[in-house]
Amino acid sequence: MEEIEEKVKRTIEKYSLIKRGEKILIGVSGGIDSMTLLYILNELKEAFSITLGVATFNHKIRSESEKEVELVKNYADALGLPFFKGEGDAIAFSKETRKSLEDAARELRFNFLFSIAKEVGFDKIALAHNLNDFVETFFIHLLKGSGARGLTSLLGMERNVIHPLIEITRREIVGFANEKGIPYATDYLNFDLSYERNKLRHQILPLLSSISEHFEEHILRLSDVIFYEDAYLERIAEIEFKTISRQDNGFSLVLFNELPLPIKRRLLRKILGEAYNYKSVEDAIEFLIGTERKKNIREDIYLVKSGGVFYIEKEAPFSLDTEYILNIPGETLIKEAGISIITEIIDKGVNFDFQKKNTVYFDFEKIHFPLKVRFRKPGDRVTLEVGRKKLQDIFVDLHIRKDKRYKVPLIVDNEGEILWIVPYKRNSLFKIDENTKKVLIFNAITQN
Repeated sequence: MEEIEEKVKRTIEKYSLIKRGEKILIGVSGGIDSMTLLYILNELKEAFSITLGVATFNHKIRSESEKEVELVKNYADALGLPFFKGEGDAIAFSKETRKSLEDAARELRFNFLFSIAKEVGFDKIALAHNLNDFVETFFIHLLKGSGARGLTSLLGMERNVIHPLIEITRREIVGFANEKGIPYATDYLNFDLSYERNKLRHQILPLLSSISEHFEEHILRLSDVIFYEDAYLERIAEIEFKTISRQDNGFSLVLFNELPLPIKRRLLRKILGEAYNYKSVEDAIEFLIGTERKKNIREDIYLVKSGGVFYIEKEAPFSLDTEYILNIPGETLIKEAGISIITEIIDKGVNFDFQKKNTVYFDFEKIHFPLKVRFRKPGDRVTLEVGRKKLQDIFVDLHIRKDKRYKVPLIVDNEGEILWIVPYKRNSLFKIDENTKKVLIFNAITQN
């Protein structure tokens, strides 16, 4: 087996890119890299017991595109592999979305590849990025301030996309393709310096090569170290995430602050979600060891500390307009709260478990029907043993987070009296007494 094929095979095994028996869809443009990838994977298909398919996408940017599609189709046919073709107007899409032409073309291409993979049942999508592409991507991400994940983005696998040629140089590919007589087309857009990647490729990286002839291999080694250390730290972070997690999406402040800085940063990346960036993480770390109780992280997203716990709070509506007529007896799903309320009517003679969680009992004959479920309104009050109390004050006493209060269900009778703040607190009126004949039972069940 040729040396370059052995190197690709080792790369596949090293990063666990392909499992035996998988179906691999190869994204092929017609250029020398992707046509070489097609040739090599076809040579290796028996070694890995894989099934291959070929997909190409015409971005309609250049007049030569249709000829390149035909070139790929003919080569796929010659190898006896199924061929899939897609097309889209990248220039129009770029104008419509206000994205760069490069980003617009990439989005259209990936949408096509993912749709074919899903429709036909391919396990992985293989793309032909080589070592030089990797170095270019490394610097693009570095200049944009990416972290470890960005700097190693073409190693391993993400979204079932793999890059088997990632340890092969462009020089090796050209020599191999010419030796094997692999047909390919030349994309002259690769020399257009209006693209940031081409500026790196033709202007910046040659300067680095003049300083260190093998700098690409050095960057690959560094990235390989980063890749495995990042994966290791990520596994630790997953364990620590479970350790610090508390109910209602809160996290232990004490346990978090005892963690080393690299793990804190990884946990906050997961906790902050869409609000994550370097500044928001550093601000959050400083806030969590300070005395402030609330910190605006981004627009309507806040970090809040309360009772030894911290959590993300988003600006939420005061209430929801949705109302439900309660099925009695029967079940009513309150989808906004993720709760089902089950009601039944029984005779008083049955023994009741008044300690049963999420269950309350009322004197059936004291209630004004029909009953409905709604969400809070300004001025809501509830009758408790201590007297009438504002719903807002009850929420505070119960430590219900502000961003959760709007979707707490309230069971209300025909006269507007709140019977139950589900599943937290019941009205003290309508209690079972010595004169009760029938009992109305409410049971709240959380939906998964």
